[in-house]
Amino acid sequence: MIILSTATSRCTVDDEHGARLASLQLGGHEVLVTGTGAHDPLRWGCYPMVPWAGRIRDARVHLDDTDHFVTGVGSSGPHPLHGSVADRRWTATTAGTTRVRCQTDLGDRWPVAGSVLHEITLEPDAVTCTLGLTAGDRGFPAQVGWHPWFPSTWTRHLGFRARYRRDAAILPTGHLDPVADAPLDASPLDDCFVGPRWAPRLLHADGTELAITSDCTCWVVYDEPGHAVCIEPQSGPPDGVNLEPAPLPAGATMLRWMRIALVRRGPSVTGE
Repeated sequence: MIILSTATSRCTVDDEHGARLASLQLGGHEVLVTGTGAHDPLRWGCYPMVPWAGRIRDARVHLDDTDHFVTGVGSSGPHPLHGSVADRRWTATTAGTTRVRCQTDLGDRWPVAGSVLHEITLEPDAVTCTLGLTAGDRGFPAQVGWHPWFPSTWTRHLGFRARYRRDAAILPTGHLDPVADAPLDASPLDDCFVGPRWAPRLLHADGTELAITSDCTCWVVYDEPGHAVCIEPQSGPPDGVNLEPAPLPAGATMLRWMRIALVRRGPSVTGE
């Protein structure tokens, strides 16, 4: 475990289990559902999803005019989930009191070579995560994202312009349906949205408020478990490596960032 801290915030990074944020404390609150390596790697903390995010339909990805079959950290029926690295041991290449950089390769779950860098920077009221996915000597359709688990003590305040239409496999068809210009109130959700009307927010009963921002274009909202809500910035939709492939040439790097920030401190919280 790697501990990052400031006078008013603290973040634990588990480099042995996916270089995930295992704990994040902002505004006097634990922000994430916590766990350990003994728990299901898909259901706690905030972990990177690389080189795909969400499900891949029927485990099939098209590379070099050939269909390859992949496995993920987990699966939903025949569809592998959330990339190849969320349960891998990463190497901390740089570590300080407020910043850590971890690196790993894509492993044998993905058919071609590549590497990924996860940089986590802690500030007094925020954490910023950056993912860099680099292709090896062969290019491939690439996707990255994060899967944060927020406890249900936080209430979501979300608004989007459109939602991907789902099929029976809970996978996007590629068709976008408009969403009303109002806070999203439907529940439970396991849906992919685009076009945030404002930065997604999480509200605590004591008035504390968090904002999630990212340069990713897609946002998956998943709150079916009841004990948690997941607001996941992704560079493409589930099955995006097939539905909307973003080619990453050999030797090239895809960069994306996500930031979780305290934007309002509750009146009952005087400090840490």
